[in-house]
Amino acid sequence: MVAGSRLVFVGEAHTNVHAHRVQLEIIREMERRFPGRIAIGMEMFRLPQQEVLDRWTAGELGEVQFLKESRWYENWHSDFGYYRDILKFARDHGIDVVALNPPRDIQRQVGMSHGAEMSAELAGSLPETDSSDRYQREVLAAIFSGHEGGKNMFDPFLNIQLLWEETMASRIVEYLGSEGGEGKKMVLLTGGMHVEYGFGVPKK
Repeated sequence: MVAGSRLVFVGEAHTNVHAHRVQLEIIREMERRFPGRIAIGMEMFRLPQQEVLDRWTAGELGEVQFLKESRWYENWHSDFGYYRDILKFARDHGIDVVALNPPRDIQRQVGMSHGAEMSAELAGSLPETDSSDRYQREVLAAIFSGHEGGKNMFDPFLNIQLLWEETMASRIVEYLGSEGGEGKKMVLLTGGMHVEYGFGVPKK
């Protein structure tokens, strides 16, 4: 059913091992049907990690070195074991893995200043952001209600979520429009909240 699509979004619960088994099965079957024409986009990696990801898929790094150089546990707090088989499959089959999330310094400044106090250089690196979807705002407000911090912290939370989604969307479009992504299909691995209800990354 999904094989005819150029983009396949697979939302996950980050610590659910069954979600990751489904992801691997989809990637494996897509690669079997379209050998050499599959790429994987991952929310779990930030843009500055792309060079390390490329070295991993080229077979230049062992797992320990990859974890060290990608700073996995600094950038993503779920156990690497959830993603090991997916990343090994990508390496074994020469599948591009695309880092989707923004650099940490940009995320930090967006969260702290709402973007108002950024340097011109950082502001110029932000993707165009649309915060007008009131339905997405209501869903995110419901999710945030379970977090500590109070109502005054919701706008920074919303801004960071939108930054993530707009950056992921921009990266997807950029890759598929590049020479390396020409003619390829992409399987996107993100948290479920980024793809549910018809908004989030797919809409953006």
